Amino acid sequence: NLYIASKLASDKIFVAANNLSGGRETRFSVVRYGNMLGSRGSVVPLFERLVKGYADSLPITDPRMTRFWITLQQGVNFVMSSLELMQGGEIFVPKLPSMTI
Repeated sequence: NLYIASKLASDKIFVAANNLSGGRETRFSVVRYGNMLGSRGSVVPLFERLVKGYADSLPITDPRMTRFWITLQQGVNFVMSSLELMQGGEIFVPKLPSMTI
Protein backbone atom coordinates (compact mmCIF):
# COMPACT_ATOMS: atom_id res chain seq x y z
CA ASN A 1 0.00 0.00 0.00
CA LEU A 2 0.99 3.67 -0.23
CA TYR A 3 1.96 3.87 3.46
CA ILE A 4 4.46 1.02 3.15
CA ALA A 5 5.78 2.36 -0.16
CA SER A 6 6.45 5.77 1.40
CA LYS A 7 8.34 4.12 4.29
CA LEU A 8 10.46 2.20 1.76
CA ALA A 9 11.18 5.42 -0.16
CA SER A 10 12.24 7.11 3.09
CA ASP A 11 14.59 4.22 3.93
CA LYS A 12 16.21 4.45 0.50
CA ILE A 13 16.69 8.22 0.83
CA PHE A 14 18.37 7.85 4.23
CA VAL A 15 20.69 5.09 3.02
CA ALA A 16 21.58 7.13 -0.09
CA ALA A 17 22.31 10.18 2.06
CA ASN A 18 25.59 8.55 3.10
CA ASN A 19 26.84 9.05 -0.45
CA LEU A 20 25.94 12.74 -0.32
CA SER A 21 27.49 13.55 3.06
CA GLY A 22 30.99 13.69 1.56
CA GLY A 23 33.85 13.55 4.04
CA ARG A 24 31.71 14.76 6.94
CA GLU A 25 31.30 12.63 10.03
CA THR A 26 27.52 12.55 9.56
CA ARG A 27 26.23 9.01 9.02
CA PHE A 28 22.73 7.85 8.17
CA SER A 29 21.10 4.53 9.04
CA VAL A 30 17.55 3.33 9.45
CA VAL A 31 15.85 1.48 12.29
CA ARG A 32 12.70 -0.49 11.43
CA TYR A 33 10.46 -2.30 13.85
CA GLY A 34 6.88 -3.41 14.22
CA ASN A 35 3.88 -2.08 16.06
CA MET A 36 4.91 0.04 19.03
CA LEU A 37 2.67 -0.92 21.93
CA GLY A 38 1.14 2.11 23.60
CA SER A 39 2.11 4.57 20.87
CA ARG A 40 -0.36 7.00 19.31
CA GLY A 41 -0.52 4.79 16.23
CA SER A 42 -1.04 1.56 18.12
CA VAL A 43 -4.24 -0.37 17.47
CA VAL A 44 -4.19 -1.89 20.96
CA PRO A 45 -6.04 1.01 22.69
CA LEU A 46 -8.65 0.95 19.92
CA PHE A 47 -9.11 -2.82 20.29
CA GLU A 48 -9.41 -2.44 24.07
CA ARG A 49 -12.13 0.21 23.72
CA LEU A 50 -14.03 -1.93 21.23
CA VAL A 51 -13.83 -5.03 23.43
CA LYS A 52 -14.95 -3.08 26.52
CA GLY A 53 -17.82 -1.72 24.42
CA TYR A 54 -18.84 -5.29 23.54
CA ALA A 55 -18.03 -4.90 19.84
CA ASP A 56 -18.98 -7.84 17.65
CA SER A 57 -15.69 -7.69 15.72
CA LEU A 58 -12.37 -5.89 15.44
CA PRO A 59 -11.33 -3.92 12.33
CA ILE A 60 -8.66 -6.27 11.00
CA THR A 61 -7.34 -5.57 7.48
CA ASP A 62 -6.56 -9.22 6.78
CA PRO A 63 -6.66 -12.02 9.39
CA ARG A 64 -3.78 -13.81 7.60
CA MET A 65 -1.48 -10.83 8.17
CA THR A 66 1.43 -11.34 10.57
CA ARG A 67 2.02 -8.56 13.07
CA PHE A 68 5.21 -7.79 15.00
CA TRP A 69 5.04 -6.12 18.41
CA ILE A 70 7.60 -4.13 20.41
CA THR A 71 7.30 -2.19 23.67
CA LEU A 72 8.45 1.41 23.95
CA GLN A 73 11.41 0.38 26.13
CA GLN A 74 12.42 -2.36 23.68
CA GLY A 75 12.27 0.21 20.86
CA VAL A 76 14.46 2.67 22.77
CA ASN A 77 16.98 -0.08 23.61
CA PHE A 78 17.06 -1.21 19.98
CA VAL A 79 17.67 2.31 18.69
CA MET A 80 20.47 2.87 21.23
CA SER A 81 22.19 -0.42 20.36
CA SER A 82 21.84 0.35 16.64
CA LEU A 83 23.53 3.71 17.18
CA GLU A 84 26.50 1.94 18.73
CA LEU A 85 26.78 -0.52 15.82
CA MET A 86 26.07 1.72 12.84
CA GLN A 87 28.68 2.53 10.25
CA GLY A 88 26.27 4.29 7.90
CA GLY A 89 23.83 2.85 5.38
CA GLU A 90 22.43 -0.02 7.45
CA ILE A 91 18.78 -0.85 7.89
CA PHE A 92 18.44 -2.38 11.35
CA VAL A 93 15.51 -4.76 11.82
CA PRO A 94 15.12 -6.58 15.16
CA LYS A 95 13.90 -10.13 15.59
CA LEU A 96 10.48 -9.67 17.15
CA PRO A 97 7.76 -12.04 18.28
CA SER A 98 4.96 -12.26 15.75
CA MET A 99 1.32 -13.14 15.85
CA THR A 100 -1.87 -13.11 13.89
CA ILE A 101 -5.08 -11.55 15.16
